[in-house]
Order: sequence, then C-alpha cells, then structure tokens
Amino acid sequence: MQALLFDLRHTLRSLLNQPFFTLTTVVMLGMGLGLVLFMFGAIQSLVLQSPPYPNADQIAHFGLRNSVTGERNIRVGVNTYLDIAESQQSLAHIGAFYSGTINLSDQQRPTRFEGSNVTHGVFETLGINPVLGRVINEQDMQVGAPAVAVLGYDLWQQRYGGDASVIGRPVRVNSRNATIIGVMPEGFRFPEREDIWIPMNLDVLDGTRNSAPTVEVIGRIAAGKSSAQAETEFQALLERVNQQYPQARRADTAVVKPLAENMVSEIYARVLNIMLAAVSLVLLVACANVAGLLSARAATKQRERTIRSVMGATRWRLFWEGLLEAGVITCLAAAVGLVIAKLCGNWFMSALASTEHPPPSWALHFHIDAYLIGITIVAVALTTLLSGFVPAWRSSKIPENQIMREGGHGAISSGLGRLGKCLIAIEIALSLVLLVSAGLVIRTVIQIENIDTGADVHRTLTGRLALMDQHYRSDARVTTQFLERLQEDLSNAPGIAMATVTDTLPMTNVRRGWVATANMDIEDEDHLPMSVPIVVADNYFNFFRIPLVSGRVFSQHDDAESELVMVVSQDLAQRLWPQESAEGKTLTIKTGSGATETRTVIGVVGEVEYDGQDLGFGSGNVRVGAYYLPLTQSKGQFWSVAIHTLNEPHTVASVLRDVVARQDSDMPVYWIRSMDDWIEIASFRHQLLATIFIGFGIVALCLTASGLYALLSYTVTRKTREIGVHRAMGAPTWVIVRNITKDSLLQVAVGSFVGLGLSMLFAQLLSYVLFDVSPFDPVSFLLAVLFFALVCLTASIVPAFKAVRITPMQALRYE
Repeated sequence: MQALLFDLRHTLRSLLNQPFFTLTTVVMLGMGLGLVLFMFGAIQSLVLQSPPYPNADQIAHFGLRNSVTGERNIRVGVNTYLDIAESQQSLAHIGAFYSGTINLSDQQRPTRFEGSNVTHGVFETLGINPVLGRVINEQDMQVGAPAVAVLGYDLWQQRYGGDASVIGRPVRVNSRNATIIGVMPEGFRFPEREDIWIPMNLDVLDGTRNSAPTVEVIGRIAAGKSSAQAETEFQALLERVNQQYPQARRADTAVVKPLAENMVSEIYARVLNIMLAAVSLVLLVACANVAGLLSARAATKQRERTIRSVMGATRWRLFWEGLLEAGVITCLAAAVGLVIAKLCGNWFMSALASTEHPPPSWALHFHIDAYLIGITIVAVALTTLLSGFVPAWRSSKIPENQIMREGGHGAISSGLGRLGKCLIAIEIALSLVLLVSAGLVIRTVIQIENIDTGADVHRTLTGRLALMDQHYRSDARVTTQFLERLQEDLSNAPGIAMATVTDTLPMTNVRRGWVATANMDIEDEDHLPMSVPIVVADNYFNFFRIPLVSGRVFSQHDDAESELVMVVSQDLAQRLWPQESAEGKTLTIKTGSGATETRTVIGVVGEVEYDGQDLGFGSGNVRVGAYYLPLTQSKGQFWSVAIHTLNEPHTVASVLRDVVARQDSDMPVYWIRSMDDWIEIASFRHQLLATIFIGFGIVALCLTASGLYALLSYTVTRKTREIGVHRAMGAPTWVIVRNITKDSLLQVAVGSFVGLGLSMLFAQLLSYVLFDVSPFDPVSFLLAVLFFALVCLTASIVPAFKAVRITPMQALRYE
C-alpha cells in the first residue's frame, strides 16, 4: 500500500509539473467518456428503467403478432380481451386501455386533452391510488352507468387551480355530461403523457367483432406464476377465440413482455443503439489521441527511466508507473465526463419531451445513479487500458544501451513515429466515419424539409376536430351537414381564401387498410396489398392542387344516394393495374364498421406524401399509394380542416376557433398548425439526430486535428537540430515543408481510405433512419472527405511553417 501511495504521489507531482499536458489529455478523454456515459444514461432512462409503479417488474403487456406477415405489436380486439380476461388464471389483475384525445368543457373554452379510455383493471394493475377521490371502478364500466372522469395532477392544477372541491364537479366529456371523481398523483401520466382518463365503452356484441376497437392489454402476474406461464395461457386462449370466430382473426401469436419494454418505442431503442455505436467511435478517437500524447511524454522521459532501470527498477515497475499515469488522467477525465454527460442528458431529454410523440414522462429524466457510476468505473478501466497500455509497455522495454548511446534520439523518435502514425491513422478513419454519418443525416433533414409533398401547402392552416356527440355518431348525414356548413363558413370568413375538410392531411399520421381487386381473395387479408384511405370533401384536390392524371374527381353528385366511387393515386393504380387503365375498375375495401364494400374507380390523381411522422424510420420508406373516398359517402369521428390564408397562417387561428364554436360550442379545435409546422414536426427527430451526430463529428474532428498537430509539433521539436542544419545548408522552404508534412499527408490518405470503408459499413446501420438518401450517398461522402482533408491539412501546415522559421542559431541553442 505504501508503494502504491508513493507511486500515486509521484504521478500526481509529475502531472502537475506539466499542467498543459495534463489539462489537454483530461479534456480529450473527458469529452469521449462524457459522450459515452451520456449514451448509457439515456439508454438506462429510456429503455432499461422500470416504470414508477409498485413492483413494476410484475406488470406485463399482452400483444399479438401475425406469424404469416411478420407484423408485430398488434393490439387486441375488445371482444377478444373480454374473452381472455374472463378465462385467464395467470394474472392477479388485468386491464385494457386505448389512448387518444378527449374533449373537456365546463365554464371555460372547450379543450382537447391527451387521454385514455380505460377499464377498471388498469388502475388495479398499476397499483396507483389517487390523491383525491377515487379511480374508475367496475360499476363505472356498466352499460348505462353515469359518465365519470379522472383528472391528471397537472390538469387539475392548471385548469382548476388545485381546488380540492373539484371532486363531484359536473363537466362535459366528449359532449357527454360527466362527473369528476378523482385526481391522480403528480407525475402519473399513464401510459405516456395523458391528462385525463374515462371508462372504456364495453358495450359490444359478437356480431360486431370486426368493428370493435382494439386495445392495449396489461396485467399483473399472479403470485407463483411467471410471464412464460402467462404467455402460454394467453396463447391457448387466443387459439380458442380464433377457432370460435375465424372471420375476426387478425393475429395468431400471443406476445407477453415487460411493460417498460413495450412503452418505449422501438424507434428510440434502435436509434439509441446507433448513437451508442457512434459515440464509442468518439471514445476510441480520444483514447488513440491520448495514447499518442502519452507516448510522446514517455519518450521525453526515457533517459530518466533508463537510469532508474540501471539502478534496479524492474520492467514491471516501469510499466506500472506508465499505466498508473494513464489511470490518474482517466479518473480525472471521468469526473469531467460525468459533468458533460449530465449536461448532454438534460438537453437530450428536454428535446425529446418536445417531440410530437415523446417517450413516457417517467423516462424523460437523466440520472447519475448507481447504474451510471458502475458504467463509469468499467469505462475508466477500459479507457485506461486502451490509452495507456501500449505507451506504458513500449516505454518499459527500450534497450538501455541503445538509449544511452543515442542520447535520447534516433530509436526513440523512430519508434514513437511509427506508433504515432498508426494512432493518427486510426483517429482519421474513425473520425471520417462520424463525419460521413453526420452528412447522411443532414442530407436526410434537407430531403424532408424540402420534400415534394405532391400538394400545395403554402399558407395553409390546419386544425383537428373530434365529433363525439351521439347525434353525430348515430347519423352520418348530420356529420356531413356539419362539415359542409363549417367549410362554407370558413371559406367566407375574413382572411381566408378557401377551406376544405378531410380525415387525413398530408405529412401527418396515417392508417392503412387493405384493398382487393376483382380477382383477389378478400378472405386472405394477410396477403392483400395495403394502401392509405383518405376521406375528402369534393374540393380537396383543387384545394391542394393535386393533379388529375386521368378520369375525374368527386363532384356534388357523388352523394350518399349515388354509386359508391373512389379516386386512386397514380402509384396505387400502377401497382394494381400496371398495364391497364384504372378507370372503371372496382376495388373492395373494409370500412370503419368492419364490413366490406366495393367501389368503382372514377379517376387517378398524382402522388401525395401522407405518412410524414415516420419518414426514414423503417416503414416510412415504403410507399403504398392512397385511395380517396368522398365525404358524402363516408362516416367518421375525427376530421381535419385546412384553410388557405391570405396572410401568415396562424393569424386566423382565432377565426377558426370562433367559426367552430358558432357551429358547436362543445367542440374544441386542437392541433392548430400550419402545414409548414407539420413538415417541421416530420423532420424534428432527424434534426435532433443530426445535431447529435454533428456534435460527435466535431469532437472527433477536433481530437484528430489536435492529435495530428501535436505529433507534428513533437516531430519538429525532436528534429530542431536537423532542420537547422538543412537551413544552414540552404535547403528551400518548400523542401522542409514537404519533409515535415509528407508523412502526415500519407497518414491522412491511408486513414481516409480505411475510414471510407468503415463508413460504408456504418452507413448500413444508419440506413434505418435515412429518407430518400442512399447509405452510399456520394455527396455526403465527398463533402466529408474534402472537409476532413482541409482540417487535417491545416493541422499539418501550422507545425511545418513553424519548422521553416528555425534558424541554425536556434538549433545550436536548442542543443
């Protein structure tokens, strides 16, 4: 122990005697370690952290998978849930829910909040009690029971000022008279960011299994049972239901997994893994850089170590001292890294919270906890070995007679040169990978922001409506009349040039459904082509200036009493009838009620990009086309209005609210956004990813450039006498510059060549997040190489010009 303390004090004094070297290496490693710790902390928060519920490890999520199509994360039909809930024995509690938005109105303006329709078993499963009142119970689920609502803590504070007398207060929820019965604790926003919960409508019949809503199912594993047993039982019950109702079969495989695993989007998990791979490259660059600096430092102290070796110091002792020096630097860097990790983590979580579909609120907290401290200890050990092992080993084995004979030159310089060149080449290769990756993501952001949506979205304001009142749902004509009046009133309102109505806007979330031509078997739904259904007013194509390719679009004559018609996109028409005209053909589709209907194609229009929220994340790259149905021949509860404005779109937001309120005072307008806002939302996750990769690339580039500069500066210092002699003999400046920079430029060439190969491999991993950009995009690769070469050339020329200023007199003084 005394020997260890002595070595530690000696190492600290040595590092304090060279503060610039110590600060440089600590900052370099601190940046690399900080980014790695930031990524591990983010993964812990977003992927590995358990939800904040009692014994959360006992809560499981139940879903479905289709073994034929490979489709995963399929929700369970309400009827299937009821059958399974009644028969299952593996769960102490079971509940179901589906999330959406919920209208809430009272004395204040009606507002749409994020909410969930839940069964009473959800709160029992989670084991969370309200701070006021009660939660939804079994009696609230009965058909005909009075409507009730449970409020979230934030909603209670912001809308009702934390008034405890809110319990029992009458409100209107989704246009129904209801009573507030409870307030949940602060921070409870299950499943993600909900503010209000209402009982789920379970008034369903066997004859409507195809049209019943689908739900998420959760359950608490009973004592003495396991998730595997629950999955086995769930599978058996699912097979029994599918045999009893084969026409309603959507999936054939039960999937049981921990609640936390289900609540974090697969997109986040995959993107975090990509980022972790990228940030590991940054740490490797930092380790290579510090290894080079430690080698240079060891070379300057080699005579001292040789003398100590002659006096009896063993090779192991010399090696241990070198490794201890790296360990001390790494420990100091880890302290800096934890600060960097915390700052980056807080920024990252704040950015994720502002996305359109953020992770659950309980996952948006970055903590330096025991897990991250453990990761830090492991990272310190590995980093110490990566950055210090080779320099310590090399400095402990150089022959003493050669060192003493050459006076510290020659062998040391050449040995360090080979090691330094190798390390710099590694840095160049890894840094280029990060720069190319940043370029690919930036190109994706540019592609999304400049995407050709196929529709005219200039000066367009949009808003969303939920027609929840019973009189809308019971009579489709009432809905149609309301929307037609609304469209007319908006078109005549001040500041508005034109208005239209649809259930789906370009660049927003979409649903998909199958279509079947006359020669396809509609019983085999798993193998039918998919497309995006869009319900539109008859002026929709004129409003968005979607070109008519052939045939005609809808008119006022296409009403509920006329032939059922549809318009298809050009892409869908070419997929279904590649060598034929689509006009006059028929397509069978499934309606919202679960029934099928056959419609006649009357026209073909140009392509429009609808699925804006998943662009570049797997399914967003798959184009399936769209088919359009006339508003007058369709039903629905959720609608969007689009307005062409005469000035900046948001200036007429109040006009939109007022016009809707005159039509229905209970109906809020939510998601009031311009089409430019929707495009910005579509690119936000990529912008965030691009910002992170740019940060990774800049850090790696700075580390590489500084390493290259340090190595050349060291070379110039070691060759001061030689350079002075050349200057005295009249060597031209360009010859000295060439001799100094030729090796570094060769390293840049070799490192870039290797880096391009690694970039191609890493780009394949990155392809999951790209949109309309090839993983081998030549623009990204070329710009990255040119920029990188420019930086490296600058880092090489500065020491070279320092060398040409050396005079013979300076060389003599140096010696």
